[in-house]
Order: sequence, then C-alpha cells, then structure tokens
Amino acid sequence: MTITEEIKEVIAKNDKNIISLDLSGASMSDNDVKELQRLLQTNSYISSIDLSDNTITDDACEILAQLKIEKINLKGNYLGDDGVLMLLTSLTIRELNISSNGLTDKSAKQILACINKYKSLEIDNNPRISYQLINEIRNHFLDNSVNFEEPIGIDLGLNIGYKPFG
Repeated sequence: MTITEEIKEVIAKNDKNIISLDLSGASMSDNDVKELQRLLQTNSYISSIDLSDNTITDDACEILAQLKIEKINLKGNYLGDDGVLMLLTSLTIRELNISSNGLTDKSAKQILACINKYKSLEIDNNPRISYQLINEIRNHFLDNSVNFEEPIGIDLGLNIGYKPFG
C-alpha cells in the first residue's frame, strides 16, 4: 500500500493538535517507510507512530531510528535482531513496542544495555528470547524506574507492570 493522499495531507498540515499517526494494519512496507520519512521532514508535531501489524522488515529500521519521534509501535512486523539494533540507536525514541517479531537473545542483550532510556518497552511474544534474559530486562527496567519522571511500564509477556502502548 502506498500512503493515502488523506494521510499525506494530514502530515503536511503540520497541525500542532495532531501528534500521533496510526498506520496500523495498513500493509505498510519498507518503501512506504521511506515515503513516510520524507513526509515527516516537514512535520514538527507528530511524535508517536503506530506501525503495528504491517510488513516492515529490518531494512526500514535505520530510517525509523532517524525519525524525530518519541513513541513507535512496531508490534507484529517482520523485524529481527539487526533491525532492532538499528532502532536502539535512535536518540529520540523513548517508548518502543517490538512485540511479536523475530527477536532473539542477541537483541535482548542490547536492549538490556540501553534500557534506561525507555519510559515504556514491550517485547512480549518473541519466543526466541530466553526466559533468563526476559527476567534480567524486567528486573533492570523496574529497578531503574525511579530515574523517570513519568510512570513507566514494561510488558515482557509476563503481565508485570504492564502499561499498554497507546
């Protein structure tokens, strides 16, 4: 799917009242993410994007990491460890949902290394992440929650301290 003209117009308006963009289940591909990046260059207010349940792969993650957004939902896409490692380089993303992708212990270890920067993190339904690492992430995240000004949450599929995304 290409991004509809209606969505393009909404982004182009640069309306301070539109801070969130929901493109979930819209059959967004990596090429659509490239177009989204181009469109968002002129918008200074959208800070949250829901791209869940699309066909986005690791190839789009470098672009996503460069967007000036604080919150991104990538649940149910086709991300693997390499894509998540790219996302972790983002200087602005503070709320991240990468549930139901193809993550393994490789990306879980990197998440653990930079977990302090996240207000909200969801990585549930990634069965190739070991239970031990899930517990380490959960414990580290919860132990460091005092560093954040806002309430935080984490969902590792364990229903502990769950704060829904969105």
